[in-house]
Amino acid sequence: ELMLPLISGASVVINPKEKINSLDLIFDIIDKYKITIAQFVPSALWTFSSICKENYKSTLRKVFVGGERLSNELKDLFLAKTDAELINLYGPTEASIFCTSYACGKNDTSRVSIGKPIYNSSIYILDENLKQLPIGSKGEIYIGGNVLANGYMNNEKETNKRFIIYNNNRLFRTGDIGSFREDGNIDFWGRTDKQVKVRGFRIELSEIENVLSSLDEIKEVCVLLKKISSSDKRIIAFYTLNENATDVITDKKALITHLKEHLPDYMLPSEFVCLKKIYTLPNGKVDGNKLINELNVKEVISSPKTIDNNFLNQVEKKIVAIWELVLGTKEFGPDDNFFEVGGHSLLLLEIKKHIELILKKEIPLVDLYKYTTIKSIAKNFMSNPDNAHKVNAIRERVANMNKRNAFKSFQKRKK
Repeated sequence: ELMLPLISGASVVINPKEKINSLDLIFDIIDKYKITIAQFVPSALWTFSSICKENYKSTLRKVFVGGERLSNELKDLFLAKTDAELINLYGPTEASIFCTSYACGKNDTSRVSIGKPIYNSSIYILDENLKQLPIGSKGEIYIGGNVLANGYMNNEKETNKRFIIYNNNRLFRTGDIGSFREDGNIDFWGRTDKQVKVRGFRIELSEIENVLSSLDEIKEVCVLLKKISSSDKRIIAFYTLNENATDVITDKKALITHLKEHLPDYMLPSEFVCLKKIYTLPNGKVDGNKLINELNVKEVISSPKTIDNNFLNQVEKKIVAIWELVLGTKEFGPDDNFFEVGGHSLLLLEIKKHIELILKKEIPLVDLYKYTTIKSIAKNFMSNPDNAHKVNAIRERVANMNKRNAFKSFQKRKK
């Protein structure tokens, strides 16, 4: 991403973090610097494609997408709005990140493939006995060639587990499930373990489970990924308590604080659901579908947090409504951090869009990163004299309407 353009005679554009986080500014960057090649993870490409105007004309020639599975819906949305070529890439960090590629076609209705191996790489689809599988059969994806890393630094055990020798070739065991098509392209079908991709980050759900299980009060844990929409996937932690558990352990902030001591922010669950039991199938495995349904109907021990609107001003009430719409939950308070109640950078763009639509005022995205609670966003908005004047004018009109309505009711009662 950095060196390839430079050794090819191209330029690399590096922008401040707030501009990179603000996808609505990406269009300005593309126009200003005449960008010809860009790269996105699918979740970011969703937002880019959603806010992109129809028949968008630019200098973009190719857009690379990788890090998560590319859906047909996203592929079609992007290609319908731009003339740029869309290239789907696949590969783990252990294989120099990308080792297969696939040029997406506008009229291609089949599942989006991860393509064929690039130069100096090879792909094998093997069964549990390391036997090659025929075309169409699903097995684990193994990668070979000069793209492979030497191993994991200071971790010989993990290196020997993941890097193997197969027919005198050194291969990397990806943990991904795939199958070959007749034309040599490869389909990606998921994982063999509990590893997932969220906004481009590789996450082992079992790691989150292990950290939560380290708490004495917690008896059982199951961490799952819930798909809210095509562009929004969230980590949900389900758990049961031991008899000696305290009320503190059912508090979301306490759980977040514990997890932050061991895990990066992108691995923090959006929701914690305390249950009487973890549902299992007849074979003893966790019933993930039933747990997700439990989340939908909210049959949980801990009651949802509610906000008393009597203690909120008009601006705060509007922001509360926007958060409820975008986050899909009411389990937050006016002083809760947006990023600790299920929010992330892509949802922040949705928040920005709705706030500007309702409050009729442009809000810099950097402000929403700085002011991350309902109260701080409203306070920052009201600190601008022009905004405060508008809100006060609305309050005055509402007050006058209430007075008139009260007077009319009084007149009716007199009659």
